[in-house]
Amino acid sequence: MNRFRFKEENPLHKRREEVQKITTKWPDKIPIILEKAKNSQLEDIPKNKFLCPSDYTVQQFLGCIRKKIQMRRETALFVFINGIELVSGDAPMSQIYEQKKDEDGFLYMIFSDQDVMG
Repeated sequence: MNRFRFKEENPLHKRREEVQKITTKWPDKIPIILEKAKNSQLEDIPKNKFLCPSDYTVQQFLGCIRKKIQMRRETALFVFINGIELVSGDAPMSQIYEQKKDEDGFLYMIFSDQDVMG
């Protein structure tokens, strides 16, 4: 399983406090940590924390990510929940968050231009 730098650099209590502040201020947003896969050829994104509208689908969230990293349309983008589980484009982000959020309250995702599972 992939290790998330954000988890390694921030203790659990600090991450929980941050999620509490975020969800109090923006109750209709999903707090996400998004990191690039080690083997990905994509460019880095300037920040790894995102607030996703809870009514977005995975596809809508991926569209935002594609814009941030200025991907060419023909390049595939793969996103893995907790670094291991590929998610489908029509799944609601709110459902994924409720099922897969971490104990600290963040949803952890890894992005890559290739299927890191195969």
